[in-house]
Amino acid sequence: MNSADTVKPSVPKSRTTYIVLAFFFGSFGVHNYYAGYFGRGLLQLTVFVLLHVNQIPLYFLVSAWAFYDICTVKKDSKGMAFKPADWFGP
Repeated sequence: MNSADTVKPSVPKSRTTYIVLAFFFGSFGVHNYYAGYFGRGLLQLTVFVLLHVNQIPLYFLVSAWAFYDICTVKKDSKGMAFKPADWFGP
């Protein structure tokens, strides 16, 4: 059995990390890259850049999209649920 035959079990990603990334870098789609949603992250980054280049003051739309993601995304792109937020201890 070689290393190509072994499959590593996936470790769930942290919901806390996802929320912090979305809060601070949500307009750039960084939280979607973290969760494995590369297409969604690229689209979010593209929308932000196009709005910025054209100097259209609609940044709140991209920020609202990030807030929507915080509230609705519960799993990564592989379908694995995030580890629960551990803000208040175990």
